[in-house]
Amino acid sequence: MTQRSLLGMLPAMKLSMAAAGFGLGSSLLAGCTGGTETGNPVVMTGSLSYTGYSSAPEHIGVGEGGDVATVSSAWFQLERVGISAEGCGNGRGQDFDIAALGLGDHAAGAHVSTAYSAEAGIFCSLELPFVSTSEETAAPDELRGHAILLTGELPDGTAFSIVSDAQPRLLLEADTSGFELAQGIADALVAFDFATWLDAMDFASADLDSSGIVVSATSNPGLLEQFESNLAAGVVLYRDADADGVLDAEPEELARVR
Repeated sequence: MTQRSLLGMLPAMKLSMAAAGFGLGSSLLAGCTGGTETGNPVVMTGSLSYTGYSSAPEHIGVGEGGDVATVSSAWFQLERVGISAEGCGNGRGQDFDIAALGLGDHAAGAHVSTAYSAEAGIFCSLELPFVSTSEETAAPDELRGHAILLTGELPDGTAFSIVSDAQPRLLLEADTSGFELAQGIADALVAFDFATWLDAMDFASADLDSSGIVVSATSNPGLLEQFESNLAAGVVLYRDADADGVLDAEPEELARVR
């Protein structure tokens, strides 16, 4: 082959290489799109809401009406929430955190929630830490320096307040199948059941002062012990199907302390 004929082949070789390069680039580009086909995570956005309610409103009312007691306020402060895919047979996905809700009155009937974004998956547990408030917190005076303040009244009009220093880190666990969070089903609700919290509280045996019944470490400590032993059982994670921050009529339970 002469030098002239070799040089004459160069344009064709360049064209062929360019075409091959275009084909390679196109296939690489195709491989980078359609995230789910290449194993890229599916991202969801949702909200975690919080509400106080009574599973036995005829006995323990919220705002009105209980024949045993009526809860008027329930103040406490919640820290950052952790969601984990470890610990159940079907768990899969990346653990993630949801920003702290902070201080609030969970008997006020307001819809309070925290938005989050994370990878979809099947999860096994939610960790919910209660924390003490500082003296400088804009909270009721009785709560400052403590963790939980529950107030209300008995049917005869006697006021009561429960002041607790308990700071549990509650681990709400799913059953072995776990619970799914994905786009469209990413909204959940932590519900605080005041009927459970006040279960077996013998207010009739309590000592009274000028303000009514005070339950604390120094006043009616036996009742405080009963209240604190009830706390964990009265916190449950549900799916919030309509994302309204209210317990559904037929709620789907996701996790509880086990």
